[in-house]
This record gives sequence, structure tokens and C-alpha cells, in this order.
Amino acid sequence: MRLRLFILSLSIFISLFGLSLMGDFAIDLQAEGLQGRRLKEFDSVAETIRLDVKRQLDDFIQTENNRDYTDYQYVRVPAFGNNSVPMEVQQLAAERSPLGDTLSNGMAYGYFQMDPNGIITAPFIPGTDIEYLSEEPRHYVQIIVDNLKPALGPIWNLPATVQESSLTYTDNKELAESVLTAVSGEAESKDKAIILGNAANYKIESLDQGQQRSQMQSRSRDNVFLNTINQTQAVNQSGVAQNSQVQRQIAPPAVGQSQTATSAGRRAGELAGQQAGANSQAADLVQMIPNQPFPGLQLEPSSDEQVQIRVDPLQPVLVTDPEPGGLPFGEQVFMLRLVQIEDRRFVQGFRLDTVKLCDLINTSAQEAVPIYRGRGMRFDLSDAANKQAAYNAFLDFGFGSLVVNLWELDPNWIVAEISKLRYWYFGIVVVVFMVVALGVAGLWRSASAQLKLARQKDDFISAVSHELRTPLTSIRMYTEMLEKDYVKNDDKRREYYRSMRSESERLSRLIENVLDFSRIQRGRKQYDFKLGDINQCVHAVIVMMQPYAVKNGFTIHTRLDQLDPVTFDHDAVMQIVINLIDNAVKYARHADDKTIIVCTRRQDGNIFIDVEDRGPGLPHAQRQKVFEEFYRLEAEDTRETNGAGLGLALVKKFTEAHQGFVEILPAKPCGSIFRIALPVQQKKF
Repeated sequence: MRLRLFILSLSIFISLFGLSLMGDFAIDLQAEGLQGRRLKEFDSVAETIRLDVKRQLDDFIQTENNRDYTDYQYVRVPAFGNNSVPMEVQQLAAERSPLGDTLSNGMAYGYFQMDPNGIITAPFIPGTDIEYLSEEPRHYVQIIVDNLKPALGPIWNLPATVQESSLTYTDNKELAESVLTAVSGEAESKDKAIILGNAANYKIESLDQGQQRSQMQSRSRDNVFLNTINQTQAVNQSGVAQNSQVQRQIAPPAVGQSQTATSAGRRAGELAGQQAGANSQAADLVQMIPNQPFPGLQLEPSSDEQVQIRVDPLQPVLVTDPEPGGLPFGEQVFMLRLVQIEDRRFVQGFRLDTVKLCDLINTSAQEAVPIYRGRGMRFDLSDAANKQAAYNAFLDFGFGSLVVNLWELDPNWIVAEISKLRYWYFGIVVVVFMVVALGVAGLWRSASAQLKLARQKDDFISAVSHELRTPLTSIRMYTEMLEKDYVKNDDKRREYYRSMRSESERLSRLIENVLDFSRIQRGRKQYDFKLGDINQCVHAVIVMMQPYAVKNGFTIHTRLDQLDPVTFDHDAVMQIVINLIDNAVKYARHADDKTIIVCTRRQDGNIFIDVEDRGPGLPHAQRQKVFEEFYRLEAEDTRETNGAGLGLALVKKFTEAHQGFVEILPAKPCGSIFRIALPVQQKKF
């Protein structure tokens, strides 16, 4: 039984321990899950920023790629849908470039054009020397001359049959690498890098030349010629173009020209006149014909011949910043494209306004971050990752990257959540362990009590059987001897009668004890409390027990003080005294002094009944156990005393029924004193 209980208890605690470990592991997984979910939120914010920036950059680059090449000139001649419009009429339709009013146009700053000779023209250069420009455009042109122009020198040596973007086919390897290699993603071929830890690359392909195609345009040779002569240049010391002020007479239409052409020219002239009227200042500037046409293009009569113009997509080129640390990428970013008209090439482009690009990213981030503001998130933008940030989102533009650092407003919120979860978990585990421990302890106690009770019942049955058999055997023996008239002596016959009476009384006490205990256990014991003299009750017991004591060699002495009548149950008190005297006879049978002293006295509101013997006494540890039912000092198989183990248990029950108490005191020089205290003032029962 105990082995089975031990195995069951061990299994329960091992299971609980395993569940505790699994719960702790589950909390660790929950922490990882929270971190992963938070990284996913950071990733969602970064992806939202990337998509918004990419969308706006796509629109910007698409607009700039589709921009007419003539917009880069200070004065331009717009293309007419009817190629039969005379060149003279087209010349009158010249207008100011739409880019000429300001240096900045969104994220584009300082449109310019550079020919193979290094001559620079721009919509904001009205034909005066660079020295006459204001400080800002003059400084910008100087950067182009000093920094960008030397890097682009090798591109003019390429053959005209090249169909790819000529900026990528340069002998300048450093320039090519700066164009083709992304600063933060040169080894990454995917659109978006795999998340590693708390950082990830977010590629923005808007400026990726591989995603774009060259444009092929068709213009009349007259229009191309006029846009070329309007840009006739003379190089000053600074390398900036000036428009020539020479003029040329406009020839009348050739003899034999068709009336239809003349009518078309008249209509085109009217349109040109309207445009020229709206741009009178520009018209004044364009009433000039160069005295030296641009090399490669000859001044010819009006012709319907079409000229193919190839415009490559814009491509980023990094140029060393003359003022290091002044720009987000550390270098200036120019967006350049190659324009090819027959055998003539020139570069057009502008500087990417990286400050406005950063403003664009900041605006996108401000719109994306509040979605998760409930979780406490903020951001900052920098050109390098901050390792203290919760997440680093690298926005890879192909020529460099900017980092959106995402921060936790409360960096310890995950730790706090997991700590709170752990506190609850371990609190529950402790409670469960305590409940299980109490349950197991209760199970062990109950099992031990059941085992003890079973053992006591076995001992009780054995004791009762023995106690019943012994007096019955004696009574039967004496009865048979008397019945068969084996006893002739009257004294002997009277002795047998006394023995039979003594054994009968012994049987009565045993049966009465069993019945009383049964009634008490079932709560059916009835008490009859009446006013009476306790000394008379005690004296009656002594008279009854005297023969039993004498038979066993004991002498009973009494010291009964004068007591006033009190309320008590006569039968219960008699049973108490009988059991105490019987107990003294049993356990003091080997004593040298076989004296039993019975005393009564009144003290402190109680009446005390003492039964003292001269036996071996009781150890202090057993003075409470002897009052337990079925408890025996001796093992059942080796005991020498008779009885069922109920006598002292009934003494305690009867005493407590009188609201008193029982205690065991050591006697001098040896033995034990069983003291019964009964209150003088009884409560109503």
C-alpha cells in the first residue's frame, strides 16, 4: 500500500515538474513570439515607408524621364505636329524653357546640359557670363565644372552605334562602379533583403536603370536645327555657354512652293505668333541666327526629313561633395541621361535634392508610424544605423542608402509583459504545487489513518475475541465442575462462585465499553446528569472492584475529601473509575508495591479524582497516545495484558462530556497518577 502511494506521489510530482518546465519553455516561446511580432510590425512600417517613397520617386523619375530634351535649354522651339511648317515660322514660335524660373523643381535641382566640348548650358543661364549669375547658381555651375565634368570625360569616345546607356559604358571604372553598385545592397539580388536580427534592406528600384528603357523620339530636321542654333555657344573662361547675338535675314518661301504648304505655314505662323506674344521676352532672344552653325548640322532649306533622337533613362552618378558632411549620402547625387541626335551627344541632368528626399521619407514615416503608436514607436532618419535602435530599415536607392531607425518608446514593454506573465505563471505553479502537496499529504495521512485503523480493528477483534474467550472459558469450567458435583468443599464452591461472578463482571465491563464506544462514535450516547455525591459513586466502584484487585494481589486505599453535591452522570463517572482501576491493575502487575490509591478533592472550581499506582509509569511521549481508541502499549502478538484498548479512550470521552479534562502525572517514587478534573459548575446539557 505504501509503495503504491509512493509511486503515485512520485509520478504526480514528476508530471508537475515536467509541466512546469514546459510552461517555462512556453513563456520563452511567447517572448520570442512577441519579439517576432514586434519585428513584423517594424517591418510593416518600413515596408509602408518604402512603398510610399517608391511610389513618389517612380512618379518623379517617370516625369523627368519623359521630359523633353529641349526643356534643358534657356530658349526652345516646341515641336509642331505638322512637319510642313516653315522653319522661319517655327523660329518665331520659340519660347522660354518651362524650367527657367527656378533652380529647384521638386527633388530636381539645377537642370543643365553639357556637350562633348564641356560647354554647359542651362535653363537658368540667360546668355550672360557666369560671373554675372547670382551666388547660388554660380556656385552650382562651378561644382559641375570642377567635380562632375572631369568624371564624365571618357563617355564622349564611344561609337554612335552603342544601344545601351552610354553612361554605363565608360572607361572610367570608378564612375561605372559608382553608377551600377548599390551602396548597401551590392550582394543582394532580391527586391527586399531577408530580415536579419533587427535590420533589413528595403530596395527602392525607382532609380534602377535596369527597370527603364531608352526613349526614341522623331523630330523634323528643321525643329532640331532651330533648337540647336538657339543654343549656339561661345566658351568663356568659366566654361559656361553664352548665346550669340548675331542675326540672319529670314528668306522668303522658295518659288514653286505649294499653296497647301503655304496655308499650313500660315496656320503654324498664327500659332507661333500667339506663343511668341505670350512670351515676348523669349521671342526677342530667339530672333537670331548663328553665324557659325553647330558642327555636324548644316543650315539647309525647310525639309520634311525626320531625325531620330535617343534619350536614355536617368541614372545616378555620385560626385564628391566639396563640403563633406553637408549631404545625407556624404556625396552629391546627380541624375544624368545621355541624349544622342545623329552623331552628336550631350548629357542632361540635374542634382537630386537629397534634403527633399529626406523630407519625403520623413513625411512617409510620420504617416506610417502612428498606426502602431499604441505600442509606442518613434523614428529618426540618418545615414548610418543606430545599433541602439529597436529596428534599422535600410532604404537602398541603388547609389546609397538611408536608415530609418525605429525606436520603442518603452523599450522594456516586452520584458514587462513576460515578467508579469512569469509572475502569474509561477504563482499558479506554486499554488498548484501547494494544492497537490496538500492533497498528497492528505492522501498519505488518510491512507496511514486507514492502515492504522485497519490494524487497530484487527487488534481490537483479536483482543475482544481473547477477552471474551478467557472469562467464558473460566465460567464454563467452573460451571461444569459445579454441575458434576466435583467440588465437595463448601469453601471451594463459594470460591468458584466468586470467580464466576468476577469473570462475569469482566465480560460486562468489556461489553459495556464496546457498546459505549459504539454509541459515542455514532453520536448516540445519552448522558443523565443529576445532582449527587461523587464520593458515594467512587466508593461504590471501589467496593465492586475490591475482589478483582485482591485476586490480582492489589490493595486499594482511598482518601476521599468532603465534597458538596454536584451534577454529574453517575454511570459515566463509575465507568471512568472502573477503567482507571482496571488499567492500574493491568500495567502495575509486576510492581513491587501493588497499592492503588484513589483520592478525591475540590480545588479551583473543579473536583479532582486521582487514581495512583506504583507501576513503571508512562513515557512523556505516550501520555496523549494512550487515550486514543484501540491504542496499546504492547504489540498484539506479544502483549501480556488483556483488554481491547478502549478503556482510557472512554475515560477521555466521558470526561470531555462533563466539560472536564484528563491528564497523566508522574508519581513518587514511581508510577503514574491519572487525574480527572470535573467542573463544579456544569452547563445545561
